[in-house]
Amino acid sequence: MAKDSMDDFYKKLDGLFAAGDISKVEEYLKEQAAFQTGAGRIPPLNELASFYRNTGRFEESEKYFEEALSALREAGMAGTPQYTTVQINEATLLRVMGRTEDSIRLFREAYDHADRQSYVYVSLINNMALTCLETGDADEAETLLKEAMDWVAAHGAAPHETGVTAVNLTSVYIRKGEWEKASDQVEAAIAAFDKQDKTDCHYASALAARAAIRVHEGRIEEARRDYEQSMQLTERFFGKNHEYHMAKEALKQLS
Repeated sequence: MAKDSMDDFYKKLDGLFAAGDISKVEEYLKEQAAFQTGAGRIPPLNELASFYRNTGRFEESEKYFEEALSALREAGMAGTPQYTTVQINEATLLRVMGRTEDSIRLFREAYDHADRQSYVYVSLINNMALTCLETGDADEAETLLKEAMDWVAAHGAAPHETGVTAVNLTSVYIRKGEWEKASDQVEAAIAAFDKQDKTDCHYASALAARAAIRVHEGRIEEARRDYEQSMQLTERFFGKNHEYHMAKEALKQLS
């Protein structure tokens, strides 16, 4: 896929997501995955797989991630930042599916050849930390995320990277019962996302995390508003997926 056509691809995709019609997002991605050839298939395959992961269609997601990795290998791009990106995305899927051993294995494989100066690296350690948290190793998750935050500060990264890392650290501190640290991190995340021109899909996660903190603090009405807004944003970007239903269930507990 030539640079101009790739720019057009992502511009149209962003527009479809912004419009909130996820059926048209799927239709467009499937059309592009079928239309493009060679290395040009890789971006739509990766985006389609990510779309299916985020909407809870895990088997389809794994299928398209594997197709994307195969296309990258055929194009002689194994070990490149693009290859690492797809590995990160698939490893994240495996974590969501509960296949944590497979997830860690794929993350470690990606870690071995990741460019330490690339934005891909900070994405890798962010997502790897979440798998560590899922396995109960909150201390390792915290170590990785502090490394990610140091990387973000050293490289003058975009607000998105700061926000995502802060949200993930919030999850670690909630798990460890360190509520003051969790509150500091979630507010840092929301402040970072607020600096962006358009709403970040990770904003929903920040709101759900802040809601959990507010429940702990006894601020129930504020928590309720955060959960409601989190559900609205999640549905806008991904439909009524797992995260949507988690927030909905948490909201019910406040009734």
